[in-house]
Amino acid sequence: LAALWAELLQLERVGRHDHFFELGGHSLLATQLLARMRRLWETEISLVDVFAHPRLARLAEVVVDRELAGYDADELATVLSELKDQA
Repeated sequence: LAALWAELLQLERVGRHDHFFELGGHSLLATQLLARMRRLWETEISLVDVFAHPRLARLAEVVVDRELAGYDADELATVLSELKDQA
């Protein structure tokens, strides 16, 4: 997500506490961000989410929450187990 922000905002890097709109983001860039997120991660985040959660860390939490909501408890346990094995 940070890499997408940096690319769209034409910045070398962004930090977890950075604010999309304070860095120069606007509604057109936010729409482009959402399109790239959908293409890369098949995630459904709305423009309202970007405006409601413009800080990188918080928007990332929203993305993770939405992704986790798509799993039932057994699927989630399997994913968490696989992540643990990779660590």
